Amino acid sequence: MADFGHRPADLGPIPRHRARSYGRDMTSTSSKPPLAAVTDLLCFVLVVGGGSGLLYEWLGVKIRVLGFVRFLAPGGYEIYAYIVMVVLGLIVGAAGDAVFRRGRG
Repeated sequence: MADFGHRPADLGPIPRHRARSYGRDMTSTSSKPPLAAVTDLLCFVLVVGGGSGLLYEWLGVKIRVLGFVRFLAPGGYEIYAYIVMVVLGLIVGAAGDAVFRRGRG
């Protein structure tokens, strides 16, 4: 049976400073507060939804990643609405990042 904690007997145990850690430490304080996570999600939805809507309107490419955002665009003003969604998403993302950074230090 393989012993995953050690190398072959002639090489000795794996040094701790060279062992890889693929998960987060349980004592990590880098998790974002709920407000920052919500603004990140809203930023993603607005930017990706607006961008896919613009691709559809300008190039005819049917990339309906977030198809529900088409219901936010009034008829006849789709291009303007998608541009506003992208810009608003970038603003929300920048504001959420600024709040997160100000709270950290």
